[in-house]
Amino acid sequence: MFKRFKKVRPEEAHAKVLYNWAMTSSRNPKFYGEDAIEDSYDGRVSFLFFHIGLVLHHLRRFGSDGEMLSQEIYNAMVADFDVALREQGVADTGVQRRIKAMVSLFYGRIKIYHEAAEQGEAPFKSAAIETLLGETPNSKMAARLESYASGLHDAMGQADFSAFTLADF
Repeated sequence: MFKRFKKVRPEEAHAKVLYNWAMTSSRNPKFYGEDAIEDSYDGRVSFLFFHIGLVLHHLRRFGSDGEMLSQEIYNAMVADFDVALREQGVADTGVQRRIKAMVSLFYGRIKIYHEAAEQGEAPFKSAAIETLLGETPNSKMAARLESYASGLHDAMGQADFSAFTLADF
C-alpha cells in the first residue's frame, strides 16, 4: 500500500522502461517455433538475456551513468525472476537457489555477448546464433536472427544516453 508514496529514482524508472522493452522484444513470436528459438521458459530467458546483454554492452560507453542504469536493469530483472518463481509456486528456499543459477547463466551470456561485440559484428552475430539457436541452426532462422541482432547492435551503437532511457532504438 505504501509503495504509492515511494519516490522512484529516475534511473530506476529508466531501467524499468528498458527491462520492459527487453521483455517485450524477447517475446516476439517470429523468433519461436520449429527450427527457431526453443519456445520454452529457457528459450525465452535466453532471448531476454540476449536483449539485456546488448543493452548492457552499449551502456558501458556512458561511464557512471551507464553503470548506474545497468545495475538498475539487473535489479529489475532479479526482482522479476523472484516474482515469477513465487507465482509458479516455488518455495522460499528454492527461489534463491534458482535465481542464483539464472544469474550465473546471465553473467555467462553477458560475457559471451560483450566479448563477441568487442571483436566486431560478425563474431557478435555468430555468438547470438550459437547461444540462441545452437550449433546447427536452420539457415532461414539464422539469417533472420543475424539481421535482427545486427540492426539492434547498430541502432544501439548510434544511440545517445537519452535514447536508452526511453528504450528508443
